[in-house]
Amino acid sequence: MREPDGESTFFASAAAFRDWLAPNAGRHAELLVGLHNVDSGRPSMSGSESVDEALCVGWTAPGSGRPATAAAGPNPASTGARAVARWAIDNDPFRTMPSFQLVGLSPEPFEPLFRLSTEELAGLGARRVTASSKPGFPCRISLSDAEPGEELLLLAHEHQPAHSPYRASGPIYVRIGARQRTLNAGEIPTYVSMRQISLRAYDESDMIVAAEVCDGVAVAAEIERQFGNPLVRYIHLHNAKRGCFSCLVRRA
Repeated sequence: MREPDGESTFFASAAAFRDWLAPNAGRHAELLVGLHNVDSGRPSMSGSESVDEALCVGWTAPGSGRPATAAAGPNPASTGARAVARWAIDNDPFRTMPSFQLVGLSPEPFEPLFRLSTEELAGLGARRVTASSKPGFPCRISLSDAEPGEELLLLAHEHQPAHSPYRASGPIYVRIGARQRTLNAGEIPTYVSMRQISLRAYDESDMIVAAEVCDGVAVAAEIERQFGNPLVRYIHLHNAKRGCFSCLVRRA
């Protein structure tokens, strides 16, 4: 059952959104979908669920560029173009600007490693590799996939150094000569949007308070939803399939 709220339309579940789309998808060119904050206590589908349902009827999601997974054909309301679903978080007029920013790793800790020999790297459990395809070698400094032929290091990195039960490390690629990338507020690079992503939301004590897995095209909506919880201080993104750390997300 949906709840109209000004410009936004809220759905209590993915099934409710699906039920609305069935008779209405062909009659609308756009819909602003509301997502309730995680701490609101109100039922709501997740950002990833909303994207999945929209794509399945031939609609597009902002920035996805993806065809529907089960397309229902062109939308008559948009003269042959696919209809578009847009997202809002609780229809809050004070949250019109994106609330988050993705940040790559600093290159400084890794620069000396590029000068080591193959044997010295092996002693540290690291390897020098050459990118053989794109995508496939995502650099955590530049937040982009290396071009074929570029040199990288594959090594273990402590992405969560906090003194908490969630302290953790894992394998990452870093590219030689890469510059640290800090994206504009709300910007999601292809490096993220093309992959299935796991989000881990941490509080002031570096404890995980929420987690979600979604397609990369739904990451922006899911980050906004998680940051709607005032307990969330920062978020780590991981590539869901292999579990590798992707990048830090901080409040903008």
